[in-house]
Amino acid sequence: MDIRNRLQHLSQALRYYIMLMVSQIIGEIIVLLSCGGADIDQNLPDAVISEQVLRILDSHVYLTIIATYLFMALWIWWKHFRKKDPIVLTVSIDGKAAKGVRTSRADMFWAMVAGIGAGVWMHMLNTVMPFELSPFEKFVSQGVEGPVNADGLVIQVLALIVISPIIGEIIFRGLIFSRMRILMHPVAAVFCQALMFASFFGSDAETIMYFALGMILGFIVLKSDSIKAAVVMHMSFNWTGMMAGGFFGEIAASPEASKAVIIIAAAVFILGGYMLFRDCIGSFSNKNN
Repeated sequence: MDIRNRLQHLSQALRYYIMLMVSQIIGEIIVLLSCGGADIDQNLPDAVISEQVLRILDSHVYLTIIATYLFMALWIWWKHFRKKDPIVLTVSIDGKAAKGVRTSRADMFWAMVAGIGAGVWMHMLNTVMPFELSPFEKFVSQGVEGPVNADGLVIQVLALIVISPIIGEIIFRGLIFSRMRILMHPVAAVFCQALMFASFFGSDAETIMYFALGMILGFIVLKSDSIKAAVVMHMSFNWTGMMAGGFFGEIAASPEASKAVIIIAAAVFILGGYMLFRDCIGSFSNKNN
């Protein structure tokens, strides 16, 4: 592939990431305007206005996720509809659309098992050994009370279990990763997309967790050449974090119980990952033979 085509794929990957960041800003503006932000008294001190804006956004995190992803999805659809940027989810090394390896039901099952294990493991570690807030996070949270979730259960499920895993995987492991793997070694492409994934989703305190999740999801797509199993794992990971609620906090109160849960969750994650990658590697080898 010549340099011109490589630069074209690089610009496409960066364009999708930048547009996702723009979509997040637009999503936050939509939430602010629809959830009382327009009623904030502009004569108040800037510090008070910032506090009220942060409180609204903190209480409507899931609604912001939906607004962000839906705007991004509309932009992708518009680009495809106008035929200015055809949507190709997977791109092989030669630049053509890759047919990929068939994702079996076993792949989907073990991806779900690995996602549940990883979700319990990572969220439990974050509960037992919480990350300290960065100086920036401490600064912006000054004077702001703890966030109170004002979104209903339906909004939470729609955001975490449906929209975020599906559209998120299409963007990061589909549109972005498939173009990055053309430009560099596949492992380096997995690393780059995981770094972009963590920088977008994770705050300073959660970057490590989201980077690890992005690496796992990237390797799943790399081995199977499909985002289906990654979507399932992402769904189960989010479902675990959402459904656990205060469960992790109660377990963390007992050192023995927390250690046992962390060990069991890690074992479940390793088992699911081993079975998933063993099946994918076998399929990949059969395709080459």
